[in-house]
Amino acid sequence: MKLRLTPQATQDLHDIRAYLVPRSSSGAEHVRLAIESTIDLLALFPGIARNTDIEDVRVILVTSYPYLVYHRLTKREVVVIHIRHSSRHAPTPNELRKW
Repeated sequence: MKLRLTPQATQDLHDIRAYLVPRSSSGAEHVRLAIESTIDLLALFPGIARNTDIEDVRVILVTSYPYLVYHRLTKREVVVIHIRHSSRHAPTPNELRKW
């Protein structure tokens, strides 16, 4: 399946990296690779993620790191809409609808 990241998801990746690099550049790289691997896995197995309380939004936990990838499935693509640390409150339906 084709993958697409929304501008918000792209910004999330940038923000995660900007937060982690000053603390550990190698750690930031490991997190980036884990997030990208999880997103790639969604393209191969789009049904592996669980449903959320928000209609048409699914979520998957990044392996080995506490990040959640929120996405939607269409007939042709996986649309990654948001990437968030799991310690944060879940996004609201309004937050996810705007993406």
